[in-house]
Amino acid sequence: MESKILSYFSPGIQKALKLPELTDIFINNDTVFVKTQSDQYELERVVGSMRVVINEIANYCGTVVNVDNPILEVMFAGFRITATIPPISARCNMSIRKPNPHIIKMVDYIERGQLSQSHYEFLSNAISNHKNILVVGGTGSGKTTFSNALLDRMVELSPPGHRIVILEDIDELQCSIPNQVKYLTSHCADMTRLLKVAMRSNPERILVGEVRDKSALDLLKSWNTGSPGGIATIHANGCEEGLQRIIDLAMEAGVPAPFSLVQHTVDVLVFIESKRTEEGFVRKVKEVASVTGFNRNTEKFSLEQIKGE
Repeated sequence: MESKILSYFSPGIQKALKLPELTDIFINNDTVFVKTQSDQYELERVVGSMRVVINEIANYCGTVVNVDNPILEVMFAGFRITATIPPISARCNMSIRKPNPHIIKMVDYIERGQLSQSHYEFLSNAISNHKNILVVGGTGSGKTTFSNALLDRMVELSPPGHRIVILEDIDELQCSIPNQVKYLTSHCADMTRLLKVAMRSNPERILVGEVRDKSALDLLKSWNTGSPGGIATIHANGCEEGLQRIIDLAMEAGVPAPFSLVQHTVDVLVFIESKRTEEGFVRKVKEVASVTGFNRNTEKFSLEQIKGE
């Protein structure tokens, strides 16, 4: 059934979907852009009805896309699909992201020059000591991929019987620990509700794929009430910006800025930079910092930058 639905795409898109180095396909109205690990190029205009493709994918995944629910966010055929229909977009749009099917270990990041040895050792110690780690970066910077590397290292360092609960909107985090449970958001259970369920599941660690709404407050509370040592990702352009972002999101729950909660909960920040060079797209751990304090007068956090050597 998946292959039949994929056959509804144009030949150019079908060919691009099979590229080993593919990272993204963007379908903007009738224009198609393909992004690989080293290049980006435009394809022929879309032929056929994108609405039909969106409806077929939604139906296969057990959901509906209509005027009342005009956004589709699912995993389909190994791809992360995000699509919109009118009225929130003039035409049907879709982005297709290809997650890395293989876990890139932290030692692989070192070999590729994307992570320093000192950052590796610091982050390994942070995992062993149940420090909460916030992975920060822009869209497509590799936050989830690096989170999987941290999770893989967590598996290596955890004792037998270690229990982990993973919460995600889209099923992307990979964990081989036997004693684990994964919850996915849906139209009837948002991240805030899942965090409450997670707290009743007796986890030793809680991991969140991405923090992007008021559930940031519940995440901070869960990390601060007996389940330290988690990992979460957030969109921001640096470590300081990551702290401000999680505060802004938490305030969406209708509470004052939770400076004290953040100070005592977020231990480590990792900023991943992604930029295009002559050699292609380069992603690397640009900054690792430890939260050491907070100045109430200036409302600024103190960060200790960990040297990358």
